[in-house]
Amino acid sequence: MSIPTTGRTMLLLTLLLAVAQLQTFAQANQRTYTGDRTTLLYEGVTFFVTSIRQTDTVINGRISYTATVTFPVNEGAARLAGKLQQVSNKRSTAQISIKKADFNYKAEEENLYQDAAIREISLSALDGASKDALVLTISFAAQNMKIIPGNGVVDKQGPPK
Repeated sequence: MSIPTTGRTMLLLTLLLAVAQLQTFAQANQRTYTGDRTTLLYEGVTFFVTSIRQTDTVINGRISYTATVTFPVNEGAARLAGKLQQVSNKRSTAQISIKKADFNYKAEEENLYQDAAIREISLSALDGASKDALVLTISFAAQNMKIIPGNGVVDKQGPPK
């Protein structure tokens, strides 16, 4: 079957347009932080995190802000997981803040996730080779995230252990 030249040109243009649309369909910007100076703040309590991965994704022209946070399990972390599980079960949202601090624990930047929906709460497998007995992972997404300059000092104590 032979396609006329104008038909081939139209087909090629259609394919190029489809590829261009796919490229704008899903774009992502990802940042990863580790260390003891990144914190998660929920209901006025600060939790120091082991690592955090933040991703901003554009899908069909709408932006979604996602964060995945990991930290060692202690009594405070267990209470946080319980509270966020209740939020998830009610299918409601939470306001969660992530603060990044310098070496003097002075807050440099705060990312405020408004109306965040909990996507995942999980515990790691018990692994004798790991330095942390158990690691909690919490993932959440929000349609709105505000970046504000850090002010003050990050609470060095963190939640009760």
